Amino acid sequence: MKKKTTKIQLLTFLIAMIPAVWFLINYTQGAYNPYPTLFLTQFSGKYAIAFLLLSLACTPFYNIFNMNALYQARRSFGLASFYYAAIHASTFIILDYQLNLDWLIPEFIHKPYLILGLAAFLLLILLAFTSGRNFQKKFSKLWIKIHRLVYIIGLLVLIHIYFAMKGDKRFAFVYLMLYVALMLLRLPVIKTKLSIKECPIYQKLNHWLIS
Repeated sequence: MKKKTTKIQLLTFLIAMIPAVWFLINYTQGAYNPYPTLFLTQFSGKYAIAFLLLSLACTPFYNIFNMNALYQARRSFGLASFYYAAIHASTFIILDYQLNLDWLIPEFIHKPYLILGLAAFLLLILLAFTSGRNFQKKFSKLWIKIHRLVYIIGLLVLIHIYFAMKGDKRFAFVYLMLYVALMLLRLPVIKTKLSIKECPIYQKLNHWLIS
C-alpha cells in the first residue's frame, strides 16, 4: 500500500519548486537574455547550496524542537539540492560545453574548483540513490556512513563556490558562516543547552506536519 504524502513532504516540495517556477517565469519574459545558460548555471548552483544548507539545518533543529517531521524535510531538501545541482552541472557540461572533452578537460585543469564541484555532485548522486526507505532499512549502518558524506559535500561546495564567484564574495562567506553555525549546533554541549523537550505547541505542529 502506497504511503500517504504528509503535509511536511508537500510543503518542502512546494518550497523546492518556487525557485524553478520563478526562473521559468522570468525566462519566458526574456529576463536572462542574451546569456540564459550563464544565468541558469549561477541560479541553479545558488539554490543547490541553499537547499543543501536547509537539509543540514534539519537535524540540529530536530535536536532543539524534538520534531521528527524535520527528518522528512531533511530528505526532501537533500533531494532538492541534488536536482538543482544536476541542473547546474548539466547546464555547464552539456549546454555550455556540449560534452566536448577538448573544451572541458582544459577548463578542469586550469580551474581546480571545477573538480571540487564535480566531486561534490558525484557524492550527491550517491546520497540521492541511497536515500530511499528500503535502502535505509536494509543497510542501516551503511546508510549512516554514506549520508555522513554530506558534511564533506558541504565543504567541497563551499570551496567550489568561493573560487567560482567573481568579484563580490559576500554570499560565499554567508554560506560558510551558516555551515559553521550548523556544525556547531551539532555539538553535544550546545544542542543540550538549546534543547526544548516536549513543548505542546511544537508537538501539535509536528503532529499536523506528519499527518
